[in-house]
Order: sequence, then C-alpha cells, then structure tokens
Amino acid sequence: MFWSSRDFYAIDTVYFIAAEESDLYLYYALKHMHFISTDVAVPGLNRDLAYSRPLLVVSKSIHRLFLDAISPIHHQLEKLDKMNQKLRAARDLLLPRLMSGEIEV
Repeated sequence: MFWSSRDFYAIDTVYFIAAEESDLYLYYALKHMHFISTDVAVPGLNRDLAYSRPLLVVSKSIHRLFLDAISPIHHQLEKLDKMNQKLRAARDLLLPRLMSGEIEV
C-alpha cells in the first residue's frame, strides 16, 4: 500500500484509487487489510479477494475526528520525506568532493 500526494504514472500491474475518491481514512483502512493471495507461485493482489473484504464505514463525525488527528501527522511525514530527499542529494554531491580532498573539513 502506498500513498502519493503527487501525480504519478502507475504501471499496469498496480491498482490505484483516484484522489477524488480517496482520503487518509481509506488509505489507512486499506493499509491494515490483508490482501495478499498466497495460493500462487508469486504472491500478489487478487482482485476478487480484495473486493470480498469488508470495509468499516464510519460516521461523518468519526471520519472528521480521524482526519483532524491524522492529517497533521501525515503532512509532517511528507515534509520529513522531502527533507530526507534533499539531504541525500546534498550528501551525494558533497561526499565525493570530501573523499577526493577537494573540500577540506
């Protein structure tokens, strides 16, 4: 299960839910369901198995409470991920220069 806050191109073996039909409640509800079929040589998502799983539909007030609690945490995770990407890029740029002696510490 993967959440993307940016546009992306899914490969043909991926199931996805459009942003207009999804939110963080659905993401976390689906993330904690068991969808993997082990009846085949290569485990994967079986469409019939996925459709057979019941999904708890909560009241609007509980749904709002959940989103109010999880949204700030989720946004912070996204910010930290972006920071990590920038730090990795900086490391990859600086490390060779440090190792070669081009930059002294």
